[in-house]
Amino acid sequence: IERRMWSHQHPLRQFPIHSHLIIKLEERNLTLDHIAEMDAEELGAAVRQRSAGPLLYKYFQTIPYVEVKASLQPITRTVLRVGLIIHADFRWANQFHGQAEPFWIWMEDPDNDIIYHSEYFVLNRKQMHEEIKINFTIPI
Repeated sequence: IERRMWSHQHPLRQFPIHSHLIIKLEERNLTLDHIAEMDAEELGAAVRQRSAGPLLYKYFQTIPYVEVKASLQPITRTVLRVGLIIHADFRWANQFHGQAEPFWIWMEDPDNDIIYHSEYFVLNRKQMHEEIKINFTIPI
């Protein structure tokens, strides 16, 4: 899912959903984090159209989301090993994802505006139910 959007637009705009529902989501500031805490019935109530709840929730579950667990291990005084375990947490739909879904992984220091590591990661459908392990080292 890679359609370009303005930052103020709701991510569900990328799906074939009636525009009046999208406008209601944007007016009520229903972020993906808020929707994640709801079920389909609550989502339908939030947009004041209960029958639309299951459809909106189905598309919400299709938005690419991964859970990342990180472990840090010092190698020397100036080098740190970073281990990531990545698990996909969304419903795969070939119509939207195709054969693969790309992600960027980066480790940064936001206080000093330094990116220590960046890596392009491609998740394919076969990896959906597997834990993906990625290791890299960074200087401190």
